[in-house]
Amino acid sequence: MQAPYLPVPHTLLRSGTAFASVHEKMIYLILESFSGQDGQAFPSYQTIADAVPCSKSTVKSCIQSLIASGRIEKVERFTKHGGQTSNAYRVLPRVESTPPPSQEMTALEVSVDSEEEVLKKTSLKMELVQQYETNLGKATPRIEQELLQLASEHPIERIQYAIEEAARANSRHFGYIEQVVKRLATGLPAERPKRITKRSRRDNSLFQLPNWVKQEKVAQLAYEAKQQEQQVIPDDAEIAELLQALTREGA
Repeated sequence: MQAPYLPVPHTLLRSGTAFASVHEKMIYLILESFSGQDGQAFPSYQTIADAVPCSKSTVKSCIQSLIASGRIEKVERFTKHGGQTSNAYRVLPRVESTPPPSQEMTALEVSVDSEEEVLKKTSLKMELVQQYETNLGKATPRIEQELLQLASEHPIERIQYAIEEAARANSRHFGYIEQVVKRLATGLPAERPKRITKRSRRDNSLFQLPNWVKQEKVAQLAYEAKQQEQQVIPDDAEIAELLQALTREGA
């Protein structure tokens, strides 16, 4: 009969480096809670996803990571007819390093430091995730982890500025945020170079007409003005006389 509880060492529960993410830690503990005396557990991806909770794809990637880190191993299972069925996972014995006696801290010191660190990371993560989702949309678990990783290496102000820059550039790619943060860290300008737009054809500095074209235009205008001056427009009396002459000729 399975025990009604799962003993978990405080050092494992409070460690922020033993697992790659909080999902990986939860999935490891859930597999351990399902394991029998032989250490094997075979809950479905959906069962684990419902218990975390998270997506099935997150469960698959975390299990692969746990296998790679040596915390669990995959056990292939077969039916009595030789066909392969769903895999089981064996939770390997924990190997936790113990600090030298000179570096040991009391349980109270470990508890206080860990709680302060957890609260600080949680607050920081919530602040960055909220700003990301306000500017760029829903933050996936992977983006949340990457934001927290950036915050451990750079001031939060740089990351906040980078998120705003990504929003202005309409870029949802996390690599854009990383590049802005890195450029700020090296003292280079964070904004992208402005796009040089085409100048208007009215800009005389780029589209200066040759002198001969101007001269031809001036000469044309002078010629048209002279023609208008020479054009004779008959008055009313001359028009009446012309009409009488045309009438006589017609008679």
